Amino acid sequence: MEFQVKIPVQFLKEGNQVVAVCPVLDVSAYGDSLEEAKVNFEHALDAFVDETTKNHTLDQALKEHGWQEVQQASGPRWSPPQVIESHYEEITLPI
Repeated sequence: MEFQVKIPVQFLKEGNQVVAVCPVLDVSAYGDSLEEAKVNFEHALDAFVDETTKNHTLDQALKEHGWQEVQQASGPRWSPPQVIESHYEEITLPI
């Protein structure tokens, strides 16, 4: 059985690289441009799903990342943790 779900992905500029980060799956990738980071993230996400499916650990991985199993008439589905806010936090670092 398959189903589709939307997941949050953030893109951060780190030096000359763009890093794609998905906190609800702990999957990330990088590239020299935003487009390359997006493509590389898709590959990393595919690898995550393929490996956890092949090893029969997808349910366990989703639970470990805070996903909730939702029972529906069409069968069980998963709901990712919801982003309730995203902001910049100011911190002080020792020099």
